[in-house]
Order: sequence, then C-alpha cells, then structure tokens
Amino acid sequence: MSLRTCRLKSQCVLYSIVLAMLVVVFWKVYIVNNSMHTRRSLLEPIDDEFLFAGPPIDVFIFEEHHEAIPYWFNSSSSDQLTEKKGLTLIHIDGHGDMGLPQSFRKFPYLRWPQNRKELDFYMQANDVFIMSAAMSGMFSKVIWIWPLWDQKNHEDKPRDLVQIDIGWLMVDTLIPKLKRRAFCFCYKSLNPGPSDTYTVRKKDECRRLPTSLENDNENYSEGVVIDRKMCNTEMSFYHEEIREDVAADIFLRDTEYYKENGVILDIDEDFYGCTFASRPLLNAGFTDKELDAFNEIISVILCPYNAKEEKEADSMMSLLLDDVISADCLKKKSDVGCQQEEDHIYDKFKKILQTSKKHLTCGKTPIKAGNPEEQLRKLLHTIMTWNQRQLSAAKKVGFCSTTSKARGLDMTKGSQFHFCMGANTPNRTMVREHNTTISEINSRTTRLKNIVKALKPNLLPNIVTLCRSSRDGYVPREFQNKIENDIIESLKVMSPLQLHFDEELLGGKDGWLRSKGLS
Repeated sequence: MSLRTCRLKSQCVLYSIVLAMLVVVFWKVYIVNNSMHTRRSLLEPIDDEFLFAGPPIDVFIFEEHHEAIPYWFNSSSSDQLTEKKGLTLIHIDGHGDMGLPQSFRKFPYLRWPQNRKELDFYMQANDVFIMSAAMSGMFSKVIWIWPLWDQKNHEDKPRDLVQIDIGWLMVDTLIPKLKRRAFCFCYKSLNPGPSDTYTVRKKDECRRLPTSLENDNENYSEGVVIDRKMCNTEMSFYHEEIREDVAADIFLRDTEYYKENGVILDIDEDFYGCTFASRPLLNAGFTDKELDAFNEIISVILCPYNAKEEKEADSMMSLLLDDVISADCLKKKSDVGCQQEEDHIYDKFKKILQTSKKHLTCGKTPIKAGNPEEQLRKLLHTIMTWNQRQLSAAKKVGFCSTTSKARGLDMTKGSQFHFCMGANTPNRTMVREHNTTISEINSRTTRLKNIVKALKPNLLPNIVTLCRSSRDGYVPREFQNKIENDIIESLKVMSPLQLHFDEELLGGKDGWLRSKGLS
C-alpha cells in the first residue's frame, strides 16, 4: 500500500511516520559505519616515507673521487656555472682527501670557475679535489666522518676541529732565480664547543707542496712545514673530523650549526675497508719489479681511450691468458713444442690487433720500446713463463687503465693500460690497509643508516656523490657490489633517490668483478 492508494487519512499518516523512522535508522547506521571506518583509518600507522617524501635526491655514482667535481658544480656542459657558496660538505670516507693541488696560471683561485674546462684544474688527483673546491668558496665547513678502523690515525679523539687557512707563496724551481706560485695552508686546532664557540688547543702549523727540487725526498711526503709568515693566507673554512659511531648524535644535536646554506653528502665506498688490488698478484709470486716490467710492456701496446674500450681490451687479454693456460708449456719438456705454441698464439693475436682490435692499440710507440710486433712478442714470451697460479691471478685481477683518460688535466694525469692493480702496493704506500668482513660491513651499514636518519629532515643534502674507488684499488672488490647496495639502501631512509651511473665506471654499472663474471 502506498500514499497514492491509502484511502483513510489516519492510514496515510501512520505509514508516513513508519517510513520516516526507517529512513532515520538506515541513515544512522550508515553514519556510524562510515565513522568507524574513518576512525580505523586515522588510528592506523602512518608511513613516514609517504608523509615526508619530497622530490627525489640525485645520487651520482662514479669511479675516481676527483670526478665528484663536475657534479658538485652542476656542470653538464661548458656553460657558465651557477654559484653555490658557503655549503657544508659531509664527507664519509676511509681517507681525509685534504691534499693541496698544484698551482697553474689559469687555476680558478678565490673565484668561481667560469666553465667546465676550468673544473679540470680541480680534478688533478683523487685526494686534492676538496681543497680545490674550497678555494672557490664553495664550502664553509667540511665534515669528515671516518671509520673506526682508522682510529690509529686519530689518536684517542672521536672528534677534532681545525680552522684551515689557504694561501700561497713563491718557491724555487729547477731554473736558477725562477720562482713559481705554490699553494699553502695553515691550520689551528680547536676544541669543538656549542654552536660556533671554539677554543684554540695548539699552535698553528703551515705546510706547502714539495717543489721539483724536493720531490725525491721521502721526508716531504706530507708536504713541507713552513713558517706561517711565509703563507699569504686569503681564505678559510672549518674542517671537522668525527668518528662514525658518534656522528649521528652530533648531527641531531647541532643541526642548525651544520645547516649553513646547504649540504652536499659525499661517500666513498672505501669507508667500509681499504685493500690493495695487487694482493692476488703478489700472493701468486709476482714481485713489484716483475709487475713494473710487465706494465711497461703492455702500456705501449694497448691504449684504450674510455671504459668501453678498456673492457674490450681486458676481454682480449683474458682470451690470450686462456690460450696460454691451455698450452701449459711449463709442464712440457719440449722447448720446440712450447715455441710452436707461442708462435701460434703470437700470430693469432697479432692478426687480431691489426684488424678487429686495431682501435685499441697505441698510436705512436716510443722509439726505445721497439716496434709493436717486438713488444707483442716480448709480452707473450713473458706471459709464457708464468705458472698456472700466476696466470689465474692475472686473469682475476684483469687489466685496466690507471685512470680515466677522459677526466682531469693531461699535464698531471698520465693514463696507461696496466694490470688492474690500483695505485698502491703494500711496499710502496703510506695508505693503511684494512680487510673487512660481511659481519663488519653489516655493522657499518647500520651506523651509516643512523647517520643518514640524523640528516632528515633538516640536513637533507642538495645532492649525493658516491665514489666507488675500485679503479685505484682501494675498495675491497669482492665486496664492492654489496657495499654499494648497502649504501644505496641506507640513503633511501632519507629520501626517494634518483640514481645516475657514470659512463666511465670501471666495469660499467655492474662493477669490475661482476662484469668479468667473477662475482
């Protein structure tokens, strides 16, 4: 029965009341259910990353540490660079990298570089790029977070602060009465206090680079101490060293002090450990002298220009080693048979170098080195004398350029194709070796995550630069992929990331050992 069909007035009124009551009941049920649903949503845990996530932070992954310079200066072309002065650099590394660069007439000193070409003066080596960038005025503070395994180089102090003053002086040269400009720096050690209050702890000390007259003197490996009056200081910045296990608490407590005009976060993978890539070769029985002799031979035969050609040259050398391993001449008593094997391998690779791999060969061979055919014969004859253990070690270490030819000043960075053994051997370095383990890597990653969390949200970096240090042989190559993945996962705690892999990475994006199928 409907309103249209009700005949008695009382029936219509009663029906309307019942219908209204049903509407009210259904409406209340709807409101209650919706309210309960909303309340449940409000009481559910909030995803912090969703709530605070801003635009992704650019992470630039490259090989040698001086290659951070173009990214710091936002250089994608030769156009004029945008000034960014007074920043804080947070430098997480197994090494301080605070060496002085060489002075050149066009070095952008006390001014912002005008174009990409001028940045080459800041990229002289992998331990002078921070001082170079500081000379432009980019940094007011440089914070080095160092690993626990480097404690011996820091006495018993978990934290140390110095003021660094940079300047110049005139020094003698090999030419009598001719002097040239050299950079110098002075520091005074300070006690870190609240905010920007400091107390001087010890007297000033100043140093400069050794001149050409002093370079052979081992006493000057860390620079020459000079009187402060000799160094014409013209700029300064603060440099603080903080041990990794106390860094997070310090950043949380002193956020405003470190913030300044912006932050650059710079991480070196050798923060996790520092090894010598030459170890497998030395353990297989090679001597430093034998390694030097072989490197001298191969460097006048193969001259790959970039990372792609470098991988191509390494693959060719790996095939050569496979042929020598198969020949196994050291087990054969017949010299005639071995000579035939050597001749066959020589003819095969001579043809390869004259045809499909000609682009990998050196353009001009030094006269004293002999012609390319003689050098190839000498190279192969040397390899034929290696035992199986040495051949396997050579194949594992591989062959690569000592530095990227596409980066830095030609006058300071000579690149050669060698054993991929890095820049140091145990007997020829002052760099401290530290062999790490999976357990230690995991512990260090936990501390790194705590540091990164402490940067969020008030010390979020403008960019992150991540250096592999695989070409120079520092990062433990067998753990390089895990270390890099751990660092990237740690950075995700801070913000969404946009990863950029440099085209000149040793072994490409996959890394050296993985690209060779050894990891």
